[in-house]
Amino acid sequence: MAPRDSTAKDREETATRGGEGVTGADAVPPRWEAPSYRRRPIKGSTMWLKGKRRDDDIGELWRIHDKLYDLTDFIKMHPGGPDWLTLTRGTDITEAFESHHLSERPTRMLERFFVREASGPRNSAYTFAKDGFYNILKERVRKELAVKDNTRHLGPTLRTKLAADFLLISTLVAGCLASNYYNSPTLGASIYYMFMAVSGVMLTLLTISGHNFFHQRDSLRVLYFDLSLMSSRDWRVSHALSHHLFPNTKLDLEVCLFEPFVEWLPNPKKGFVIRYVSWIYSPILWAVIFYAEKLKRILSRELEWKDAIPLIIPLTFWASTGFSPDCIRGAIYTWLSVIAVSSFLFGYIGLNAGHHHPEVFHAGDTPRKDNDWGLAQVDAIMDRVEVCNGIQEFSLVTFGNHTLHHLFPTIDNAHLAKLYPVLIQTCEEFGKNFSFGNLWETTKGQFLQMANNRPNPKPPK
Repeated sequence: MAPRDSTAKDREETATRGGEGVTGADAVPPRWEAPSYRRRPIKGSTMWLKGKRRDDDIGELWRIHDKLYDLTDFIKMHPGGPDWLTLTRGTDITEAFESHHLSERPTRMLERFFVREASGPRNSAYTFAKDGFYNILKERVRKELAVKDNTRHLGPTLRTKLAADFLLISTLVAGCLASNYYNSPTLGASIYYMFMAVSGVMLTLLTISGHNFFHQRDSLRVLYFDLSLMSSRDWRVSHALSHHLFPNTKLDLEVCLFEPFVEWLPNPKKGFVIRYVSWIYSPILWAVIFYAEKLKRILSRELEWKDAIPLIIPLTFWASTGFSPDCIRGAIYTWLSVIAVSSFLFGYIGLNAGHHHPEVFHAGDTPRKDNDWGLAQVDAIMDRVEVCNGIQEFSLVTFGNHTLHHLFPTIDNAHLAKLYPVLIQTCEEFGKNFSFGNLWETTKGQFLQMANNRPNPKPPK
């Protein structure tokens, strides 16, 4: 029997399964207000994918716009690596397909994999009209970057690669020095903590640079992200396929990861503790993000060979000091301390990157009438002026050029700064007010959004 795709009745059931169904302005975008995964106490990438397969309901096929395709034979040939298609089998990948392919060649290739027309509308309300914001911007970006059928020249530059390699070496060297001072108390604890902190800072910057690579084609540098205890494969789901495509909606896995302890969505039922006491304890949560991600994988029994990659760091620390029991203790203590420092900084930089501010769109706020996907991206981000200054390395390690990175995630960070003129021009033509904030505004706004329990009744400007 052929797999069936979503019908109006299916979507109605999906919208009420979690008891969160809403109507009116709160219902779009997107149409799913209670995706299946949100009912789970521990939310992760595997659960998100299972929920999306259930909600999209297209069997073993892939949906792009209103057509269903069988991409099974293309999985091993996919230029970005097999993960992207393996992970998304059975889901609507319209947003991912449009934003991950700047060239027009993939669209022309789709015809050979066509199976049939979809029998119902998409669950997502986002649109990609030819004369809409995103497609006009996309065409201008193609011209600006001289894109034809080959986009390899938009991948990591040599400078980007060397910057990431430098951060890896710095993490290991500083950590080795700290481990050696741990076993030499006469030289002073302050020197130990200094090198340990430097190693933690370098690991933070290395992890963020690794995020740049896991959006792109498979490469060894994708694994730099895994050194943090997190999983690049998991984050290709929770970050690239969830957060990037549906920012600040209920299909954004990163929005709900801290719930019920921290809530950014403007929920009228949000209590005093969640609104204000979270200001005090949320920074503590930042320091355990890396540990929690690894523990979640262990409890979910989802470990794979990549989960052994973080052990490279303590083994390197240990090898630099010797093999006595004291050296083992020093290497492990230093490693765990480096992870805690790095996790805290990663949480601070990432959660204050510009997505959470009362002026930024969140699910529950009144959306704009134009459901263009590109406009929805711009509505959900406040770019920080400090990290949009054209300094490639600084932007690489701070989630810089954030709006453009969301709009074109597979373009290496090195190429993004030059695209601001065409982005601002297109925003002006569509009446979108594009403005920059600063780190203080995004940090303050993130805490204010925690306290915000009133959905914005006005659509984004």
